[in-house]
Amino acid sequence: MRHTLTLIGLFGLQFLCAQWHDRFSNGFDSAWIGDRSDFKINLQQELQLNAMDAGNSMLFHQIQKHDSMSWSFYFKMDFAPSATNKLLIILMADRTEYDSANAFVLEIGDNGTNDNWKFYLKENASK
Repeated sequence: MRHTLTLIGLFGLQFLCAQWHDRFSNGFDSAWIGDRSDFKINLQQELQLNAMDAGNSMLFHQIQKHDSMSWSFYFKMDFAPSATNKLLIILMADRTEYDSANAFVLEIGDNGTNDNWKFYLKENASK
């Protein structure tokens, strides 16, 4: 099955001054919105994709913008990413409708043996 996992607001987001973080130790916080049924908290208290069908799975968490921000997160991909089976982490976006959003994006996965990491500013419908 092919999935593109997109997280807006970022899972496991942590600010150095502890403005907000989620370690999923208390389950699935109700502040996460999106395709919640496509995810679960596993026995290691990690957010895990659990979608039954191919497609896109998205989660969002609203955060407050600050002059200085820092992100720290852990992810594990037990598959070879490709252009159609990859991880998108939207660090910040001006709306939850990704196709029309302005967003800072971290993209992990590409075709071939060189699995690129890309960081870019997506402006509306372009990247």
